Amino acid sequence: MGYLKKNINLLLLILVVVLVGYGLSLTAYYESSFRDVSTKYYEKVNEYSSAIANLQERERKLNETSYELTRKTKDKEKLGEMYTSLSDEKEQVEGELNTAKSELSTAKDDLELTKAVLSEKSAELDSVKGKAKSISEDMEAAVNDLMDDINDRSNLSSGDVDSLFDDINQLVDDLKGVS
Repeated sequence: MGYLKKNINLLLLILVVVLVGYGLSLTAYYESSFRDVSTKYYEKVNEYSSAIANLQERERKLNETSYELTRKTKDKEKLGEMYTSLSDEKEQVEGELNTAKSELSTAKDDLELTKAVLSEKSAELDSVKGKAKSISEDMEAAVNDLMDDINDRSNLSSGDVDSLFDDINQLVDDLKGVS
């Protein structure tokens, strides 16, 4: 029993040393594995953080693009409405312009016609004035001849003759006023 006690202590000592060695080996192995896992974990956390930051940046850009697209769509709709409005207004103004051109053309035609009529009437008036002047001169000459004849042949008093001649001269002057 003494041998067994001595061997048991040695056996226990060897067992303890083996267990301690095995424990140290496991600790070293798990520490190494934990370090590798921790390193990989932090690398993955950094990758995920980078990916999240990248996704957030893309989301921000996507939101900006969406906002710009919405704004451009609204602007396009406004421009479309303005174009339609301006197109309608242009057509209305063109219609008014065509109407005004037509009225102007009619007015020009009327003006030309009126000028022609005025020219014709002016020529007629000049002709009538010439005839009136000619008649007036002829009448004046006839009156003078008549006065001379009456004075030569008449037994009327000179006051009556002068009165008649004054009336005739008045008529001649009225005819001159016409010319």
